[in-house]
Amino acid sequence: MTRTLCHILVGLFLSCPALADEVIRAQIVAHDRVILSSQIGSIVSALKVREGDSFALGDVLIDLDCRSYRAHLSQNVAAERLAQAILQNTQSLARLESASVQEVDKAKAEVDMSTQAKVLAQLDVERCSVRAPFAGAVVSLDVGKGEYVGPGKPLMEIVGTDNLEVHFLLPSTQSKEVQPGQTFAMDVHEIGTTVHGTIRQIAAVADPLNRTIKILGQLDGENKMVKPGMSGTVTLEDVSEQAFSEETKTEPTNE
Repeated sequence: MTRTLCHILVGLFLSCPALADEVIRAQIVAHDRVILSSQIGSIVSALKVREGDSFALGDVLIDLDCRSYRAHLSQNVAAERLAQAILQNTQSLARLESASVQEVDKAKAEVDMSTQAKVLAQLDVERCSVRAPFAGAVVSLDVGKGEYVGPGKPLMEIVGTDNLEVHFLLPSTQSKEVQPGQTFAMDVHEIGTTVHGTIRQIAAVADPLNRTIKILGQLDGENKMVKPGMSGTVTLEDVSEQAFSEETKTEPTNE
């Protein structure tokens, strides 16, 4: 009983009224957000998704016309077979002392070069299909069906919907009052829902102009209604209260 009372008194003395009274505004941010670009020059043959559509990891988002690249791959496959046949013939002649060691080495090198050319051609064929690097949704489309795109041409912007973070700013003078692992609750204004999370990281550098420091939190669990770009207010759980709560869960009771 005495130990429990001490914990309560410590919690009261170490509470953070500055953080509790001040409104902390936060925003939900997607950890994964990229602009996909074309790696080859070709014509857009099919758009598999539209703006706002969701997709899974590995789904094909855009198909490019791949006929010339497949033909080039077939050409390199045939060249590799020819090089292997020449190598086998040269090795047979070498056993009969009708071909030199240099000729055998040259035939082997021809096989290696044709194999590497086939690998590069295979990569180009794979690049004809633009696949999703993570599960998410389409933010915007920058190309249309039938449009020619060159290497490096932006195709679409996508955002991840599974790995969401919460970003908010605190006065840099209060950075000592938060720490990684500390829990928080966020009231999301757009959907009127409270979500929970844990502080993942505190920015290494504070903003000297605004005298603020950025806090990055990770949301707990999944909430399909929560979307990147939504905003709200954050309530931080006091570190001392959190530590006391965790300790009381493991402290044995005396009956």
